[in-house]
Amino acid sequence: MIGELVRNLKLCTAIKASWPNHNRVAIIQLLLQHGADADAANKNGLTPLFLAIRMEASHIVQALLAHGAKLTFAASGMPMALGFMSMVGLINVVQHLLALGASVNATTRSGEIALSLASKEGQIEIIYLLLAAGADVTLLHKVDQWRNNGIIALLSGSFPHAIACFSRVAAWTRTSVDFVLRGAGYFCMGYLELALADAAKCAKVDELVDDYALLGLTLRRLGREDNAVAAFEEGKRVGHQMQP
Repeated sequence: MIGELVRNLKLCTAIKASWPNHNRVAIIQLLLQHGADADAANKNGLTPLFLAIRMEASHIVQALLAHGAKLTFAASGMPMALGFMSMVGLINVVQHLLALGASVNATTRSGEIALSLASKEGQIEIIYLLLAAGADVTLLHKVDQWRNNGIIALLSGSFPHAIACFSRVAAWTRTSVDFVLRGAGYFCMGYLELALADAAKCAKVDELVDDYALLGLTLRRLGREDNAVAAFEEGKRVGHQMQP
């Protein structure tokens, strides 16, 4: 019975299932104990460890590592891995990732570097480790300041200033969150092509969200409901025009 479950239920599927977190962890541990491959990738080439890190599922990450999951990531996934391991305090793993060549100042998809994530969680030993590896404190403060100023400008309706702030941030971070926030500013000013160009840069793994929906969701989170509705309506209008 257990062997059949292990054959039919892959780790990646179990990790992304909508079970309560404690149930999911228990099932992952059960699958690992009965021989499930800790490195078996899904159809998109994503490993269980990568998915668990992306979901910030620390207990699953630790279970996978305990069962020998390999710390191998594509270059694009290394910043997220380093950031998460720094945040949860797995200092041996952080040291290993740095030894593998992970860039200490590379940003995650949310635009943060490992140092900022470790600082938020009070991971003192890892903070010292990252600083010794060359983490840039000055740049961290500047990027956070530009991003915060951009969000304030969006909320207050100062769209040109918001666009300028996110342009400065995006030039360094190149992350989806900063592009879509700048795109939200462009949309509010009526520059639809520029807004869509920024939204198109926000590739989402395993998630099909069209450009206007992404802009609308971002504007809604910022409390700009009128602009969000306009983005959703524009998406519907364009979608209808493209239908045969």
